[in-house]
Amino acid sequence: MNSYFTYLGLLFFLTLYCSCNKNIEKKNQLDNVVHLENEKVNITKSKLDSIQGIWVGEKDINQSTSYRVQYGKKILDLICLEGYCNTDNLFVERSLLGFCEANDFEKHRHNIGKTNIIKFIKSDGNLMIKWSDSIFIDQNHNINSVFYVTKLVPNYMLDKEGNKLSSFVKLKSLPKDLFSSISERKENILEDYHILELSSKIKVISNKTYFYDNMSDDTKRKAFLVKNDVAYLEEVTDEWAKIYYDGMTMVTGGYVKLKDVVVLE
Repeated sequence: MNSYFTYLGLLFFLTLYCSCNKNIEKKNQLDNVVHLENEKVNITKSKLDSIQGIWVGEKDINQSTSYRVQYGKKILDLICLEGYCNTDNLFVERSLLGFCEANDFEKHRHNIGKTNIIKFIKSDGNLMIKWSDSIFIDQNHNINSVFYVTKLVPNYMLDKEGNKLSSFVKLKSLPKDLFSSISERKENILEDYHILELSSKIKVISNKTYFYDNMSDDTKRKAFLVKNDVAYLEEVTDEWAKIYYDGMTMVTGGYVKLKDVVVLE
């Protein structure tokens, strides 16, 4: 008799143990699902710091090229029509660009307007948002330290196959011709968007360094810079630096010997 009750007790204990194990297993599975969902959200979150600086976008069907300057939440799109960056072919578009959480956007989208958009755009989030005359959003953007992909191109260039994703590649500085064109405009574009601050620069460390048309000694010109002059850097190779110097009355550009300059951080 005692062995019978002992058997029933053991059976009850085993049943209870198995039941508890199943509940624990289910809880662990649920915890894993929640963890993975949170992890997925974190992966898609982007930060405003990652898109600060000077960028160049892809050409559109008319061969127009977009250069983008991002300072804080402000963006300046400079479109060189048909690839020409002179004053007559330059189109300027000012906007705001940043991020927000998708849930917040859905909750407040009908209350967003010109007066409160700057407060709504945040420094991070999983949704990229752009404001010019109206709201544009992109939840499929992809950001890297030297390039990013988005459909939020300048409004002028939206004819490119209907908002197709476009890549922007980071630059050291604006091209010389584009810098010259915006310098000639009446608006304070250089100051408003801190372009001088965002640009890479070099400082002359030799007594004198001459400009060259190309990366070749036989293309030496008469123009030169002297020690402690600071110029804007476009490209750098092992032996040469492509630069331009803002002399107030004119902008001079070309190549200089890398050994004559130091790249400023």
